[in-house]
Amino acid sequence: PNFHSRLVVTTSSTSLTMAITNISCSDIDIYICRMNYFLFSHRTEKNSTGRLVDIKIPPQVPVMTQPPSLVVSEGSTITYKCLANLGRPNKGQIVWNASVNGQKVELLLAPVLKEKNNNSCTVTVESTVTFQANRTKQNITLSCFSTNQDFQETAPLSCASPGTDLCAQSQPLNILIPKSTTTATTWTISPTFSSSQATGPHTG
Repeated sequence: PNFHSRLVVTTSSTSLTMAITNISCSDIDIYICRMNYFLFSHRTEKNSTGRLVDIKIPPQVPVMTQPPSLVVSEGSTITYKCLANLGRPNKGQIVWNASVNGQKVELLLAPVLKEKNNNSCTVTVESTVTFQANRTKQNITLSCFSTNQDFQETAPLSCASPGTDLCAQSQPLNILIPKSTTTATTWTISPTFSSSQATGPHTG
């Protein structure tokens, strides 16, 4: 690592302390403490066991892409995307929640994941969910959350505060349901008379 002026070393009669300020990904490395001293006029060197110094990077608030129109016809294919920097690789994930009229529902979908940027320090992931609009999803609202096992390992139940909950939430989806059509049938009934029911002029 290139410390420049970020390295601060303090010493005492029994110890030496090294501090790195404004730490960054370039500081991830194995560090060894090496001690040189003279014993009976002989120069002696001892090394400590190497220690890996890693850093924790919090995930960022995700950005959601909604369908071009939130008014769709029943049977349409709907796609939502969520893009988020999840911090250090293999530490975070994007979690989806869905609700209909305020009641949580299961999407029962496997999101498609794609790494958009991985600079060996942080990873940005795009998660995509696609489903078919039907009347059971009327007014559905989707939320996506950035989680990271070093910070916020589980997603909250709802996206109440995007900045705190690290989430993004869609607007309700309005699904146009076609009206049922009813065919009216007109019946024509003609009166029928039998000969026994017919009466004519009566003469006595």
